[in-house]
Amino acid sequence: MSIATASRTTVEELCDLAAVRALTRSGEARAIRERAGVSLREVGGAVGVSGACVLRWEQAERSPRGSAALRYGELLAALRGEGTVTSGAARPGSVPSA
Repeated sequence: MSIATASRTTVEELCDLAAVRALTRSGEARAIRERAGVSLREVGGAVGVSGACVLRWEQAERSPRGSAALRYGELLAALRGEGTVTSGAARPGSVPSA
């Protein structure tokens, strides 16, 4: 991997991290999870943290960090039918969110 590629990945990850944090602060992350009918425990299991940790993120008591935060962002994007947290691009065959 070249330095340019590593830097680009880091920039993309930082953008995704910022987007995830904005979703949690605004309450949208919780709304996405609830609309999908997924429990805190299920989300936590999918991203590698406890359900209590996800609750603290959703209540803006803590900010999502590191690789768990990036996985959380990927899960939120999938739950709302988008390619990535920052892209807003719908996946082929998915139904856009209202």
